[in-house]
Amino acid sequence: MMPFDFIDHYLNTASSLSGDAVARRDAVQAALKDGLPTSKHENWRYTNLKALKSNAFALTSVADQNEMVIEDGLKDVSARLVFINGHYSPEQSQFFDERAKASIRISDEYSSALAVPDKTDVITGMNAGLMQAGAVINVAENCVIDLPISIQHISEGADYGAQFIRHTITLSEGASASVIEAFTGNDKTYWTNAITNIKLCDGAQLDHVRLSEEGVNAVHTSKAFVLMDAKAKYHALTLSLGGETTRFESHVRIQGEGAVATIDGAALASLGTSHDALTHIDHTVPNAHSDQVFRTIASKRGRTSFQGKVTVAQNAQKTLADQSFRALLLDRTGEANAKPELEILADDVKCSHGATVGELDENALFYMQSRGIDPDTARQILVEAFTGDALARLSEGALKDMLVAKTQNWMRTHLTSEAI
Repeated sequence: MMPFDFIDHYLNTASSLSGDAVARRDAVQAALKDGLPTSKHENWRYTNLKALKSNAFALTSVADQNEMVIEDGLKDVSARLVFINGHYSPEQSQFFDERAKASIRISDEYSSALAVPDKTDVITGMNAGLMQAGAVINVAENCVIDLPISIQHISEGADYGAQFIRHTITLSEGASASVIEAFTGNDKTYWTNAITNIKLCDGAQLDHVRLSEEGVNAVHTSKAFVLMDAKAKYHALTLSLGGETTRFESHVRIQGEGAVATIDGAALASLGTSHDALTHIDHTVPNAHSDQVFRTIASKRGRTSFQGKVTVAQNAQKTLADQSFRALLLDRTGEANAKPELEILADDVKCSHGATVGELDENALFYMQSRGIDPDTARQILVEAFTGDALARLSEGALKDMLVAKTQNWMRTHLTSEAI
């Protein structure tokens, strides 16, 4: 059990927020009754939440910020929603012509509802009780939003600040959109707790990119809960480059035949950072398809983990489910963990999973160096090709170019002979 003063701190915080104070306090009380998860909890065995256990994080206040520098990959968007320290910033946000195709509003209302309602845990419960703000995005039937909706989360607070954000995205029948969530911050110790709740109706299509470039001392816990109806398509890509402890989760329930879910991710860890990914795709109906591709790099004192679970219900015949995880260790102090799972109750399915952990191909390095390529460049080229598998399904364009450039920049910093 946690010390009473720790729980009391968050109960008082919940009471200070707008909306139903009783419901907020009840959510926090229920979430913390058994304390924060530890390595003894199977789903949290690789994630170290020591910083959260030893400090009472306070909600960060609204902060003024100079005009943002918008990166090329995030310029061509239909809407830009900016949250600073967990608070919506109308001054930094922008809406363009395509806003008319979607209903977008900002909410600070308490809500415990999730697209996948049986997935509540400590982190999710605390988000419900302490949520400060979030976007509510609704795309009407058969509407196609050609340009992405960008949601940028920025932490500029003091040490031991926290931000709790919850977004809700609903695509009506036949609608199509893409959403980019980006997380950045300063070098203080802070906690970002973000949930994205997604409902895709029949035939809806959503591309969902999540990018973490949190500060070097940050704790990041982010979850997407996705409910898919018939013939819906959901493609998710997570890229973890920053933060001391970063954990992305994707929980997808397929409840309509013909739905397709593709969940991809890449994580690059070094110098004491830990990047974790957990996925659960739940096939509850026949004739649906899921595919997962995750690639991670662990350099000096870096750690990555992947826990991927696929469940197939008894009546979910003709299910196709594939899962691929590969990790590269670039230093003896690096660590990569994998825990793929298949739980299959149907008998007419095609399901597979594979997990490998290895080192760079020395023969390939030697070959490239024999052609005049210096060792650092050769190493970066091979690692870029390795991580490229996870980005392969992302459409060509400015966004993909930006993500590739960010991985290249990470490699130039962390994959030199001196760095490893």
